[in-house]
Amino acid sequence: MTTLTVVTACWGEDYAQFIPQWFEGYHKLNRKPNELILGIGKDDPTGLSQYAPPEAKIVEVPEGQTSVKWDYLIRQATSEWFSYMPIDDYPLPGAYDEIDLTGDADVYVDSIKVKHANYVDKGEWKAHELEHKLIAPGFVPMRLELYKQIGLKHQFKFFDWVLQVDLVKAKAKPYFANTMRMIWDEGLSGTTYSSKQNECYQSEHEKAVAYARANA
Repeated sequence: MTTLTVVTACWGEDYAQFIPQWFEGYHKLNRKPNELILGIGKDDPTGLSQYAPPEAKIVEVPEGQTSVKWDYLIRQATSEWFSYMPIDDYPLPGAYDEIDLTGDADVYVDSIKVKHANYVDKGEWKAHELEHKLIAPGFVPMRLELYKQIGLKHQFKFFDWVLQVDLVKAKAKPYFANTMRMIWDEGLSGTTYSSKQNECYQSEHEKAVAYARANA
C-alpha cells in the first residue's frame, strides 16, 4: 500500500477563518493519509494545532518566503507520496481514492473545483501548454523522493507552475486519476494572495511564463 503525507499550514491570522472547514473536509476523506503535517508560526497564533488529529505532526516553521516555508514542511514528510493542501481550500472525500493505484508513476494528475465559479479544472500533462498555464491543477500530489531531487525555486512567486516545468524536464510519469481533490479558493474574498491582481502579480506571471518557454 502506498504511503501518503498531507501537508497544510496556517501562516497568518487572516487564514484562521478557514481552519474549521479544512478539517471538516479532511475528516471526510475516504482514503485517509498515513501522516498529516501541520505548519505553524511561533506560538501558533492561528490555533491550527488545536485541531490536530492523532496522526498529525506539528512543525514550527521559521520566518521566510512562502515557498521556503512550504519546502521546509514538505521535507519533514516520511511517506512515499505527499500532497500539499492549502488551508483555504476544501478537501473533497474522494481526493486520494486512487493513490494506491499509482504504480511506478511520479505525479497524481486529477481535478479540482474552482470555488467561485461553476468550473472544474481537469488536469492534463501536455508539456507544450506549460508556456500558458499549469498543466495539472495546482500543486499536484507527487513522490517525495522526486520532489527532494527537484525542490522549489524560491525566486518565483508561482513556484507550483515552475515545479511542473521541472517535473516535465525530469520526465516525471503521470498517473491520470478520476478523482477530484479539493474545492480551490480562487481568492475572490480578498483574503488570499490570488485576489491581488496587480502589477506585481503580472510581473511574477511573466517570470513564470519566461521560465516555461526556456525550459519546457
